[in-house]
Amino acid sequence: MIKQHKNPSGLIRDVKIGDGVEISDDVEIGDLVEIGDNVKISNYVKIGDGVEIGDGVEIGDCVDIDNNVIIGDGVIIGDGVIIGDG
Repeated sequence: MIKQHKNPSGLIRDVKIGDGVEISDDVEIGDLVEIGDNVKISNYVKIGDGVEIGDGVEIGDCVDIDNNVIIGDGVIIGDGVIIGDG
């Protein structure tokens, strides 16, 4: 389902978000992002354009995910991780 996500900067993005997803208020989400079911996204996370996040993923605090990254089902990403060029 396509839902609108209001980034902390005030920009509203259309994002495909699955069922049972928990997103903290201070998460930046880029364009054309797809988030699977039962995903938990913690504080101060930045998700770039075109990212695909599988079902059951847990993303810790202060994580930066660069553009066009694909994260498979059930992955757990710890606090402070940078995925991509950084």
